[in-house]
Amino acid sequence: MRARAAVIVALLFLGAPAAAVRPNEAARVDRQLTEAGRWTERLGEALMVGMESQRALNQGMRALVTPLLSRERIIAGAPALRPLIERSRADLRRSNALLDALPPAPPEMVESSQLVADARAHNARLSALLDSFEDFIVAVGKADIAAMDRVMPRMMEGAFAIVGQQRLLVRNRQASVETTDSTHQSLGVVGQLYRGMEAALRHSMAAKENGGAQADSAAAALRAELRLIAAETRSVAATGRRNLAREIAEIETEQRSTRDPAEARLLGRVRDVYAGEGKVFELADRLVAFAEAHQGVTGAQLRDPAGPRLLPALTQMEADYMLISQAQAAALAQGQ
Repeated sequence: MRARAAVIVALLFLGAPAAAVRPNEAARVDRQLTEAGRWTERLGEALMVGMESQRALNQGMRALVTPLLSRERIIAGAPALRPLIERSRADLRRSNALLDALPPAPPEMVESSQLVADARAHNARLSALLDSFEDFIVAVGKADIAAMDRVMPRMMEGAFAIVGQQRLLVRNRQASVETTDSTHQSLGVVGQLYRGMEAALRHSMAAKENGGAQADSAAAALRAELRLIAAETRSVAATGRRNLAREIAEIETEQRSTRDPAEARLLGRVRDVYAGEGKVFELADRLVAFAEAHQGVTGAQLRDPAGPRLLPALTQMEADYMLISQAQAAALAQGQ
């Protein structure tokens, strides 16, 4: 097995040292990739369950909890969210059932247990967030303002915890990948995406607190963060594209030179996986455009319930990244 395929095996799925893949082992690695890809597809399915319903619920809750809404409008709007909470709980149960039904991962996937543990932890945080949403709706139904005020910080902490956890997981995985590999940069793009979600959530909420007294300073902080996100994402994507062009050229050279049909097929599948990295860099362009488009955001806009819809655009990018990852797993899962 040649160096490029060994690297993809080592870094993306199997965790095996590149030196362990010898020239006569293409068929074995091909089988391992197929098994790893199929297992990863199933894990990805469990993670993607309910993304649409959760996004709809989050949007509804954000619209409801803005301090600019009157008490009467909050009480009137709350009942409509109960079906969304129930749907999200059903999706979460389905996600956990899919995790429970996962078969043992191929032994070469040395991080599989941690991947499942991370997925379960993510679902546990979502469940806690849904509990806080439910408590808020109950308090609204009773017109219990004190209870609403007690629950509100818990909802915000839950939302921050979920985004922060995702950003940390991405950064940890990125640290295990060589900087000369485009996967390092594609993970860097995703880290910037979660950084944007964190900033949008934090500063949008800060702008609405205390009657909007800190709205202008919150907007200034958000503008500064968006400038950094735009600049750093553009730089990371440029480096990643250079690495990716070199990697694909190496793969194609090896495909042309090999006389082993099994190795040629395997290299083709590796190339398909790396093509997904290119789609992540297209996502980076969208993130840069988003960050630049909102660098003029004002405090008044952040206070306005009908103001710029920052989080929905970012969560759509997150969903698109999940689809890219699923497509990469599917490319690996295509056996002989």
